[in-house]
Amino acid sequence: MNLLLGIALFAIGLLLAIIGGFWTLILAFMDHWGWGLAYLFIPFAGLVFIIMKWSNQSVRRSVFLWLASLPLIGLGIWLGGLSAFDSISDTTIPLSEDNVSVEMPESEASIDTEQESSATQTPASSPTPGVAVSPSPTSPVSPAPNTTSSPAAQPDYTQYMLIGYAAFDQGDYQTALINFKRALDERPGDSYATKAIENTEAMINRNR
Repeated sequence: MNLLLGIALFAIGLLLAIIGGFWTLILAFMDHWGWGLAYLFIPFAGLVFIIMKWSNQSVRRSVFLWLASLPLIGLGIWLGGLSAFDSISDTTIPLSEDNVSVEMPESEASIDTEQESSATQTPASSPTPGVAVSPSPTSPVSPAPNTTSSPAAQPDYTQYMLIGYAAFDQGDYQTALINFKRALDERPGDSYATKAIENTEAMINRNR
């Protein structure tokens, strides 16, 4: 509101100053063309003309009109500057990225630490074989087999076990049993393949 009022007062004052200046210029040309040219091109010639022609009522009115514009211009500038200062003071200055610190909650930090530590562990460690796992249609029949031993038999054994797990999850227990037996043939005595066969046969007998 103060800004609009300041602009309005400044515009009115500027208009009065222009009207008063042109009015004085016209009076100078009307008195003599020399005064008009001096008013335009010689510094302070207009002031000399006003002093010398002060007895002329029109000259006095033009000067008063010009003087009346000065308070309006000054008040308009003051209100506009005050409004601008208020808007700047109310503006929140954002902090730079260097001054912003984000603290991670302890729970999230612990989760990230556990994920990083698990990602750096090598897959060479195998779970303890002898743990019985109850098969269900939505979970694997046994822990993931150890694929680090017997390099020559690793591809076929791993492939058979993965196919068996997938078939077991889909409820195709016959296909799962065939692949688990093939994996056991590739690695005789393997605890994972043996346990998978036992669990698959149990599911087949249960569904009969």
